[in-house]
Amino acid sequence: MTTNQKTKIQTIVHYYSPLHQKQKAIEEFIELIEVIIKDITKDNCQKTELLSEIADASVMLEELKLIYGLNQKDVTKEINSKLNRQIDRISKL
Repeated sequence: MTTNQKTKIQTIVHYYSPLHQKQKAIEEFIELIEVIIKDITKDNCQKTELLSEIADASVMLEELKLIYGLNQKDVTKEINSKLNRQIDRISKL
């Protein structure tokens, strides 16, 4: 995430309020889920639609990190932990 993008995210969160953006995050995650379900059930998900919803959800994840005071280093550490745990599970099969 660029400095410019971080500044825009801060502006958005401060303008709308953390509570509003938490609700918006739920809405955006639901929209992403709906596109994935559409792909699974109808097998006709448009790549542009999926890309748009992934981008929306990604922005909201960045906003949530700001709202909850989470830094990227800690998020990356947790991601690595979860990836390693899953690889360990796979390797035991």
